[in-house]
Amino acid sequence: MRWLALARPRELAQNADFARAAAGLLPEARLAAYARTTGVELRSVTQGLIAGFDFATLYMAEMRTGHELVEERFEERLLQGAVVESRHPKLQKLTGVVGQTPETLVVSRGQWVAVTVGDPSPARVAESFALRRLKRSPPALRGSALSTLPAHLERAPLRFYAPGPFAGEWARAARGLVGQSLAVGIAATPRTAAALDACIVLSGDHAAPELDAEARMLGAWQDLSQSSTGVLLGLNEASGPAQVKVTPEHVELCVALSLPAIARGLRAAVSADAWELLDVRKPQNPDTSHLPVQKR
Repeated sequence: MRWLALARPRELAQNADFARAAAGLLPEARLAAYARTTGVELRSVTQGLIAGFDFATLYMAEMRTGHELVEERFEERLLQGAVVESRHPKLQKLTGVVGQTPETLVVSRGQWVAVTVGDPSPARVAESFALRRLKRSPPALRGSALSTLPAHLERAPLRFYAPGPFAGEWARAARGLVGQSLAVGIAATPRTAAALDACIVLSGDHAAPELDAEARMLGAWQDLSQSSTGVLLGLNEASGPAQVKVTPEHVELCVALSLPAIARGLRAAVSADAWELLDVRKPQNPDTSHLPVQKR
């Protein structure tokens, strides 16, 4: 596994401040369209995750009901009929092709659904865990790399993890600190209508004075928040300075960000049109009187 993103959508949807801030990014119409297409009502999902692997992406959602509709919508998207396997009365696996990409759906009725896009191996692992055939294999957050991160990150409703070792661009991140880390964890928690508390943690031994981990971490945050991407995402609108704590096991940076600014930035990055990016009102009936008349 290269990276892992987790969220508790129902908890976030029940947070009125977060729901208002996210309304522009995830409007009602878009959420309804997603539910119609996939059978998954995101705001009812207790926990969800997306995990990236070398040859596949895994999506999982904890759902107590609605599994039959998810299976129906999955089959509708396949080019041909699904190959169906059932190794337990409450466990169903469907495999097929969408476009030119293999996809696999695993349904544990009354509990969760999982979809793998690409190599079906992650779906098979989920199925094996459900069948309790991997009793000696630890879950991802208890694995050798991610288990080095502090447990308090798990309290946040939005989290991102990446296990080491790191190479290339990853290794150069945070002014080289990531390359010397065992794992990276990021947690975000909405506190008020205006604030989102965010923490970035690097696990590993960074306490040696010659590493100057605190200064490098603060410098890396300054680089990111003032970059074009950071400005777009509103990272430069923090309500106070970032705070860094260095221990023999971790380097942790925490900062209070502007929730509305981040929501606006994400919308601009992924879904806003040119009129919104220019911050002008889209013309409803543009004046075309100045244009030349084309003669036939």
